[in-house]
Amino acid sequence: MKKFLKLLTIVIIVLFSFGISKSAEPIIEKKEPVKEVIKKEEVVEEPEEESDSDIVGTIYIPDTEFKATITQTTDNVYYLNHGIDGKSLAKGNPFLDFRDSVTKTKTLRIYGHNSRTIHTEFHILEGYYKEKFYKQHPYIYFETNKKTMKFQIFASYIEAKDWSYYNANFNDVEVYKNELAKYKKKSIYDTGVEVTENDRILILQTCSYDKRYSKYKNKYLLIMAKEV
Repeated sequence: MKKFLKLLTIVIIVLFSFGISKSAEPIIEKKEPVKEVIKKEEVVEEPEEESDSDIVGTIYIPDTEFKATITQTTDNVYYLNHGIDGKSLAKGNPFLDFRDSVTKTKTLRIYGHNSRTIHTEFHILEGYYKEKFYKQHPYIYFETNKKTMKFQIFASYIEAKDWSYYNANFNDVEVYKNELAKYKKKSIYDTGVEVTENDRILILQTCSYDKRYSKYKNKYLLIMAKEV
């Protein structure tokens, strides 16, 4: 009898132990896949997306060949002699003044080269010497990834001395009003388009080859337009 009880006790202990181990197995199995997932997430590297972070938009004039991709960086020097791909390029790439913002500032000043020997996007702007060309093409569009802005030209002129449009504090209302009045007065022809301190303006600058200003070392054609 004692031997039977002893044997029964051993069997019960073995069965109980077996039951614990079987009940533990599912917990282990549930943990292992989770560990594997974590490992995979740690080692898998997503490929970096190509980014043209310096590109802020495209500017164009309907019914003309004028269309240019506009860049912007932290200065007004780099894109004078670099292309969008970052390589050295004599004609550079048209760019937005680093102090201006496509969403925030009252002015958008865009600079682009002009040349008699190589093709540049801004060369066609010399058409605005003539009032007839202006009447045929009075609007400029600036398209960004968020919206398309439409600007109506209110002045076109050649500047060889006064660089206030480059350095003026346009946040000062009085300064802004005075600058706008000056631009209107200097225009080669009267566009009949009014502009006020409440308007946001676009300024395109490129080199001028007008013979009347040949004696000046630096001379620029300026196209001024207001957002409409």
